[in-house]
Amino acid sequence: MPGVKSLFKDTAIYGVSSIVGRFLNWCLVPMYTYCFAEAEYGVVTNIYAYVALALIILTYGMETGFFRFANHERWKNPGQVYTTVLTSIGVSSMAFIILVSLLSPDIARALDCGDHPSFIWMMAIAVGVDAYTSIPFAYLRYRKRPVRFATLKLINIGLNLFFILLCPAIWRSHPEAIGWFYDPTFGIGYIFLANMISSLAILMLLLPEIMAEGYSFCGRLLREMLAYSFPLLIIGIAGIMNQTIDKILYPMLIADKTEAMTGLGI
Repeated sequence: MPGVKSLFKDTAIYGVSSIVGRFLNWCLVPMYTYCFAEAEYGVVTNIYAYVALALIILTYGMETGFFRFANHERWKNPGQVYTTVLTSIGVSSMAFIILVSLLSPDIARALDCGDHPSFIWMMAIAVGVDAYTSIPFAYLRYRKRPVRFATLKLINIGLNLFFILLCPAIWRSHPEAIGWFYDPTFGIGYIFLANMISSLAILMLLLPEIMAEGYSFCGRLLREMLAYSFPLLIIGIAGIMNQTIDKILYPMLIADKTEAMTGLGI
C-alpha cells in the first residue's frame, strides 16, 4: 500500500506539473498577441514549429529508451545506461548547435527573419540544451524526485513576463535603468532570449544530476538503444508533423511573405 500511495503521489506531481507548465505557456499566447503585431507573431509561430520537430529528432526516442534499458534484465548498471545516453545526446546536440549557429544567416533568410540571425542561433542553443537536459529530467523521474522535476520545469514563464511586460513598463518611465541590457526594438527576440536563458539556467541547475553517475560509455549498449528507440523516433516525427506541418508549409504557399506571416500569426 505505501508503494501504491507513493506511485499515485509521484504521478500526480508529474502530471500536474506538466499540465500547469503547458497551461502557463498557453497563457503567454494572449500576452504575445497583445504585445506584438500579427506578422511578428507569425515568425515566432513558424520558428517554434521547426523547434518542435528538431526536439523530436534530437532526442531520437532516447528518453523512453533510457527507462527501458535502465530496467533491462541484461544491463545491470543503470548508471552506465544513463551516461551512455547522456554522452550520445550531448554530442549530437552540440553538433546541432554549432551547425545551425554557423548557418543562422542563411536559415534566417529562409524563414523570413533575415535581419535577425540571432533568433536562429538563440533557438538552436535552447533546442540543443533542451534535448540534452531531457535525459537528466528522465533520470529525476527514474530516481523518483518529482518535486525537483516539477520545480525546474516551470522556470521559463518568469523570464517571459520579465522581458515582455516588466522591461517595457520600466523603459517607458526610467529607460536609463535598463538601457544597458534592454532594447525595445528587439521585439520578439526577447521570446527567444527568454527561452535560451531559461534552458541554460535549467542546465546549470541540473549539474548535480548530470554528474551523479561515474561516466561509462558503452558502444554496444548505445547500438541496442538506438535500434530500440528508432521506431519511437519515426512515430514521434509523424505525431509532431501532424501538429505543426501547417505552420511550416503555410509561409511556403503564400507568395507575399509579409502576408504569409500575418496570416500565420493570426
